[in-house]
Amino acid sequence: MQKTVIIQASLDDIKQAFREEAMQLLRQLLQAQENSTQQDKEFFTIKEAAKFLRVAVSTIYSYTHKRLIPFFKRGKKVYFKKTDLFDWINSGEKKSKEEICREGEDRLSKRYPQNE
Repeated sequence: MQKTVIIQASLDDIKQAFREEAMQLLRQLLQAQENSTQQDKEFFTIKEAAKFLRVAVSTIYSYTHKRLIPFFKRGKKVYFKKTDLFDWINSGEKKSKEEICREGEDRLSKRYPQNE
């Protein structure tokens, strides 16, 4: 069973309520458009990837040809996911001498525990 509620409102009140609802819908639409634009920027073209990685475009072509760098290909177009490029850069991280020594010491202590 539905309840019917009758309210008394002036034409100005109705206009104001309509304006507020329209503004809320416009804000939501603008937010959705902004989110869509941000998602579009998650992929780079070859030129954008080269600029991001600070290398020549020819270097990017070489990396893709040798499959050294993660990429997507659609027809003749090549795209790079921004997060994949970050991961690729981080995968090349070299350990410091201290970190290498610490890991070695940890492995040795596990393999040859000292009786205390």
